[in-house]
Formats: sequence, C-alpha cells, structure tokens
Amino acid sequence: MAPAPGRLLTPERARIMICGNPQMVEDTHRQLISMGYRLSRLTAPGQLALENGF
Repeated sequence: MAPAPGRLLTPERARIMICGNPQMVEDTHRQLISMGYRLSRLTAPGQLALENGF
C-alpha cells in the first residue's frame, strides 16, 4: 500500500515488511536503516520485518 498523496513514510509513522529475493531484501534493508528505520526484534521493537522469498 502506497502512502496517501502528500504523506511521507517516516520511521515514526510506518511499519514495513520487505519480502523478495535475498539481494533485494538486503539492499532495501540497508537503505531503510540509513534512513533511520530499525529492524523489529522481540527485545527491541522497530519498523522493519524481513523475509527472503527464495
């Protein structure tokens, strides 16, 4: 689902799941980490969930 027109995705307002081939997941994950997103873990909730589809 894309954000509504005029709204930006931000770490404070978004939760993102990345699923696909391993290289795309890694590249997208690195980009989002550089933008301030964190990987969600049981001990430290964040905004990203990852899954390799292959």
